[in-house]
Amino acid sequence: MLKKTLGFLKENRFREVFIRVWNKNFSALRLYTDAGFEVVGKIFQWKWFTDRKTRFLMEKLYLKRGL
Repeated sequence: MLKKTLGFLKENRFREVFIRVWNKNFSALRLYTDAGFEVVGKIFQWKWFTDRKTRFLMEKLYLKRGL
């Protein structure tokens, strides 16, 4: 599916793709880095646990790939 999406974007003249991934999602990070994406930035977001009483800080990485 990733290859198909990247092909579609290239055919439609996109030059770059950006993806945001949770830094602890190791499977996704491996998939995207194996596909040629590189980390170009990061952000931090406060999120709530399911109890809606406890917050935690989530780090998300921005990855970029040229087409």
